[in-house]
Amino acid sequence: MIIKTPSIVIKALNYSETSLIACLYTLEEGKVRIIAKGARRQKSPFAGKIESLNEIETIYIAGKSELRTLKECSISRSRMNIRSDLGRLNAGFRILCLLDETQAENDPNPSIYVIIT
Repeated sequence: MIIKTPSIVIKALNYSETSLIACLYTLEEGKVRIIAKGARRQKSPFAGKIESLNEIETIYIAGKSELRTLKECSISRSRMNIRSDLGRLNAGFRILCLLDETQAENDPNPSIYVIIT
């Protein structure tokens, strides 16, 4: 099943030499984990987009496992300006940490999505 939804990047971790696994909070599915194959390559279409605090429009495939496969993404809103203020950056990361710890996977809550965006 192909899903297109706005998302906020909670965190991203290196998976292999070329791939990332990211945790996203989406409007339609809540917290999900995706694999972005080839995202660490220099010429990847995902390069620089899967960064914590970024709001992205995602298209991914949901399969049999909990891990979805990212097919496309584009930045809706970058929060690069927050990175110049350590206090705001710390607050943003704390909110993402709370979101990751308190929300169950695949449990959508549109009101929380609206609050964090």
